[in-house]
Amino acid sequence: MPQTASQARIDANRHNASKSTDPKTDQGKARVAQNGVKHGLSSRHLIIRPEEKEEFTVFLAGLLKSFQPKDAAEHTFFDQMADAAWNLRRVAKLESELYVKANGDPLITEDEAIYRRAMWAWSATKSPTTASTTEPISSSQRFRTIA
Repeated sequence: MPQTASQARIDANRHNASKSTDPKTDQGKARVAQNGVKHGLSSRHLIIRPEEKEEFTVFLAGLLKSFQPKDAAEHTFFDQMADAAWNLRRVAKLESELYVKANGDPLITEDEAIYRRAMWAWSATKSPTTASTTEPISSSQRFRTIA
């Protein structure tokens, strides 16, 4: 059965807590707010690493050119779709990074993964009457066999 803290212990804890040095600047507060972020996939905000800013800008511009949302509703759906698409790309990268960290050798290169996703997306846009013989890549085909 857990023991309750004595009044002396409670007072000591309060005294020590009063010595806490919380961040004072906006930059420090913003940094501390990210302490619990592990991967950001369930974040309220889209995670874009500093080294990914240019890639994201090109990615978003391409989507805008393709979809051209016209009103507020379309912009809302577009934003959700763009966020989801970006996060799916991040998941693939995180998955690859985790595999490499655990095993030391990537199953497929990032270029090959991008090509395969593009081919799958292209084949998924074909209607049944005009579809080619190219089928979407199944999860079992995504990675080469490990010997």
